[in-house]
Amino acid sequence: MFHRLDVEATYSAMRYDKAKALERRILSRLAWGLFCFESIVAHVYLEISMLPPPTIPRHFERPSGIFSHGSARTPNVDMFGNRHTRQSKSPPFVPGAIHLACDVALMLYSSMQWNMESEGSYGSEEDLRVRRRKLDEVREWIGRLPLNMQYDVNFTPQTYYLSAFTNEVIISILRPLPPLTEIEPGTTAKALCLSCCKIDTDNMDCFVRTYSLHDYTILTLCGVYNSILILVFHMADPAAQPLFAEASRLILDTSNDFPMSRFILQSIKAMSWRLKVPLPAAARPYYDNLGNAKESLRHVPISFALPAQTPVQKVLTHSSAQKGRAEDMGTLLTKWSAMSIG
Repeated sequence: MFHRLDVEATYSAMRYDKAKALERRILSRLAWGLFCFESIVAHVYLEISMLPPPTIPRHFERPSGIFSHGSARTPNVDMFGNRHTRQSKSPPFVPGAIHLACDVALMLYSSMQWNMESEGSYGSEEDLRVRRRKLDEVREWIGRLPLNMQYDVNFTPQTYYLSAFTNEVIISILRPLPPLTEIEPGTTAKALCLSCCKIDTDNMDCFVRTYSLHDYTILTLCGVYNSILILVFHMADPAAQPLFAEASRLILDTSNDFPMSRFILQSIKAMSWRLKVPLPAAARPYYDNLGNAKESLRHVPISFALPAQTPVQKVLTHSSAQKGRAEDMGTLLTKWSAMSIG
């Protein structure tokens, strides 16, 4: 349907018509908003966005905060654009956050595009050169964020999402590499990924203690979901086990608002069995009494992809699976249920 609208051609046809300013704004927000949303959803499947980056200008408010070397920041607003106070009925909004989310979507698209182009040469000298450059670009972008866009200065739903989305880009750059690949002197791909996991898990904990989950969607789980799919490969590492347990707890704690959370944990438990790596003792209570996946599988509204990493490919894919693709979580849950019988 979106392609049939031919949004960019329609926008271009009215680009210089002053009477069409509102229509241009609507079309721009439609194109860029869908691109951002599709980028996030596609990464759940470890895929590139089906929608390419729009070529029309963004008509979102630009950030106006003082940059990170300053001491002041632009105040948050409520849903009506008034200054946010303790008496406000809505969560705080940060003017300009959606404009910056478009930046992040572009970086994610670029990273996922390189992952497709470089398949078969992961870890080569040229591949590492490109990935290090992309990582530097993300870090430079983070370093330019205004104070009011930094989650550790101004924690709001939007800065929370922006941080998780940015870490998603970093993980997408590092995920295809062997964990012990040295990205910079003394720092491995694994260490950088675990650093992102720590930030996302801590932020999720802060979010659920600060805001009401029923006002938000399951996309709130993106950061901790990305984290647990990294941490599951490092369950044997004692240093990663407390973080794995905390991510598991947070996912289970959201299951009343997001029923899909239980299915995520069921898939992680299945991966543990298939990888022949036991769940860390501290995490095991969160994997008990998850329910029967087989009974509820047909009601799952969305399938999630599991990382197409070599250890998982060997034990989880079947003969008809396409080479190099992640396995649908629904299939994995069926296997989990079958293993649970008896």
